[in-house]
Amino acid sequence: MSEPVVEVGAQLRIKPPRELQDAVAHRKLAEQVLSIKGSYAPSLATMKEEMSVSETSTVVKGRIEEVKSRHIADMQVLHDMQAEDYLAERVDAYLSKDDGINLEEVNSYYLQMSHRGAASRNEAADATSSFRYMHLKTLLALERRQMVLALEEEQARRKRDAQFPGSIAEWRAIKDKDIQARIGLFLMAGRDTKDKMIEKFGWAYRQVKPLEDEYAKNTVFQHTVRTSQDSQR
Repeated sequence: MSEPVVEVGAQLRIKPPRELQDAVAHRKLAEQVLSIKGSYAPSLATMKEEMSVSETSTVVKGRIEEVKSRHIADMQVLHDMQAEDYLAERVDAYLSKDDGINLEEVNSYYLQMSHRGAASRNEAADATSSFRYMHLKTLLALERRQMVLALEEEQARRKRDAQFPGSIAEWRAIKDKDIQARIGLFLMAGRDTKDKMIEKFGWAYRQVKPLEDEYAKNTVFQHTVRTSQDSQR
């Protein structure tokens, strides 16, 4: 890294290189990121907790809301830090001038340093943009993941809804009580309701007929279905 050029003599010239200012700004941004975000490596307890939770569209949606809330809090902290840095820079610039030196170049330099509002605002804007970029990148990945999971869940639901037991044994083997109750409701319903349910869930008439016939002639099964329906209410 090149050093600031200082020429001593009648033609004193102090020129802080742009590269040095950029390096300081980048270092400051890195420190702010680490201060606000902390370590990027999650703790072992956090990783175990995340692994124990099944990833669903609802879970990912919750993470999206957490990311949004955390971003708002992070930006507030960043703006507070920028305000503190700006004030500290202005105070340092004011106090660092040696009043024993009265050269035009020196006075001009310190005047410039004590009024670096535009440069400071640019650095602050760059830092804000960097935080905004990181936030949107994370948010976009989560939103895409949620969309994929939601689509997979919808496809699985439709596939599950389209299934219909072909026998009493298959009806009894259904583990999802809501689905079992839906089938029971269908068996107990009148023709109009049955037709609407067939259309809604994508069943076929030939698919539901075997269990309908079983229900119609088996009074024990009828009692079992009615009892099951009563217990679901």
